[in-house]
Amino acid sequence: MPNVPDHIPPSPKYGRGAGGEATRDLAHYGVSIVRASVPPDARYWKIIAAYHLSGAENKGGHSVYIDMLNADGSRRYGARCNIWAGGKLFIATISQPPHEPGTSFPMASGATYDVEGAEMPSDKAVGFSADGPEEEAGNAPSRHSFMVVFGEAVAGEDTTTGTVRGTVAGGAGMSINLQGGHLDLTSKIAGDGRFGFDNVPTGTYTLNVVGTNASGVLTVTAGQQAFITLSAASSPAPLPRVGEGRSDIAALQRQVAELQQQMAQVMSDTERLAATLAQIKDDLKNAWF
Repeated sequence: MPNVPDHIPPSPKYGRGAGGEATRDLAHYGVSIVRASVPPDARYWKIIAAYHLSGAENKGGHSVYIDMLNADGSRRYGARCNIWAGGKLFIATISQPPHEPGTSFPMASGATYDVEGAEMPSDKAVGFSADGPEEEAGNAPSRHSFMVVFGEAVAGEDTTTGTVRGTVAGGAGMSINLQGGHLDLTSKIAGDGRFGFDNVPTGTYTLNVVGTNASGVLTVTAGQQAFITLSAASSPAPLPRVGEGRSDIAALQRQVAELQQQMAQVMSDTERLAATLAQIKDDLKNAWF
C-alpha cells in the first residue's frame, strides 16, 4: 500500500517569539512539508530536519541551506536537489566542506522557493522566503534563512528517529538540555517559550531547563513527535538539602581525624627511627675507640 501524502498546512504567513526572537517553527514562516507518495520498498529522499535559522546563525543571510545524507547518516557528495522559484527550476549540488552545509541557494526578496531531492522521489519543503519580519539581530526583513536536511530512506521501513517539541513557561532566553542514551543536546528556548529537537533516536530522555529545577521525562517514538510542557517560573536552581550538607561535613570531619591519626603515627615512627640511629652512631663510636 503506498504511503499517504502528509501535508502540514501552513499557519499565518509570518511569526516570531515574544520580544522579537526567531523561532525554528517552519509554520510560523509559511513553510510546509509535503511528504512523498511512493510504493513500498522504494528508495526516496525523506526530509529528516527542517527549521528557520536564529539571528546568531543567520547573520543577515537570505538563503536556503541544504544537506543530503546517505542512509547511514554520512553526507552524499554529488547529490543534487531541485529548487523551484517563480515557475523556474534550479539545480544545486552537495559539494561544500564537512564543517559547512552541503550547499546553499540565495533567496531574492518577493519570491518563494520550494526544495526537493533530485533523481528519485522526494519529500518537498514548500514556501521558503527571505521576507520574514524584523526580529533579533541577524534576522531583518528580507534577511531570513532556513535549513533543510534530506536523508535517503526506504518506503515502508520504520524510521528510527522522532522529534521533540515543547514549551517552558517563564523560560524565554534560557537553555534546555536533553539527555538519554548517547545524546547530550542543548537548545535555546525561544521568546515564546517554545523549543525543539529534531532527528532524535527512539528512546526515553530527560529534559532539564539549565539553571533551574524544572525537568521532565518523555519517550520518543519512531516517526512521531513527543511533546512536553515545563515551567521554569517557580523552579529556581536546586540548593543542597540541610541533611545532605551535614552528612557531607561529618564525612569530611572523619577523614580529617583519620589523617591526623596517620600523621601522628608517622611522627612517632620518625622519632623512634631517629633515636635508633643515634644509638647506632654511639655504639659504632664506642666500638671504634
